[in-house]
Amino acid sequence: MLLDRLGLSEELFWGSLLVFFAVAAGAALILSENIRWRFKRFISLHVYESKYDYRAQWLAFTRRLASNRPLDELAPQLLTASADAVGAAKGCCT
Repeated sequence: MLLDRLGLSEELFWGSLLVFFAVAAGAALILSENIRWRFKRFISLHVYESKYDYRAQWLAFTRRLASNRPLDELAPQLLTASADAVGAAKGCCT
């Protein structure tokens, strides 16, 4: 057999083969933009349970400000909605 001729043990051969494929898979993950994007998407969908949903925040923000009010009534609403959207305890008008 080839391993006997080269003087390699079977464990060394399989270990080297495993390391080679692990490095090749890591290089493919790092160098391929498409694979990296898919990996990030998989992690974000299956690992992180609580995600910040920008669409829900934006819809709530625009619903809150969608009425036809005069500017003096709209300014406090805008400040409150902005403070709520960013998680601030309160806002300040100058």
